[in-house]
Amino acid sequence: MKASLSLIAAALLCALPVPMAAAQGNMPPPPGYLPPIDAPAVPQTCAGLAGLVKSQGSLVVGDNPRTYQRYVRDQTFCAYQQVATPAWVPMPDNPQCFVGYTCGDSNNDGGK
Repeated sequence: MKASLSLIAAALLCALPVPMAAAQGNMPPPPGYLPPIDAPAVPQTCAGLAGLVKSQGSLVVGDNPRTYQRYVRDQTFCAYQQVATPAWVPMPDNPQCFVGYTCGDSNNDGGK
């Protein structure tokens, strides 16, 4: 009797409709899943890069996965007790392009 109930239950489960997404493998992502995104392209002109730093306030630019630099519009984008230092980078249209500033530690030791 138990075996026949198991077979009936299995037959009923097989007869249930399967949602189309599950049948095609297009299930929604699990909660909290974030799809990978492509990094935005860095402008290839001096004015474009400087304008992006100015409009965004700060911008992280990398030339490979391990080398990057953060450029800021002004001192207000630096952490407390950091100073803004002018930054120039080589660009295809200008070998000494002023893009904004980088933030760093102050070298002021109070004259000691």
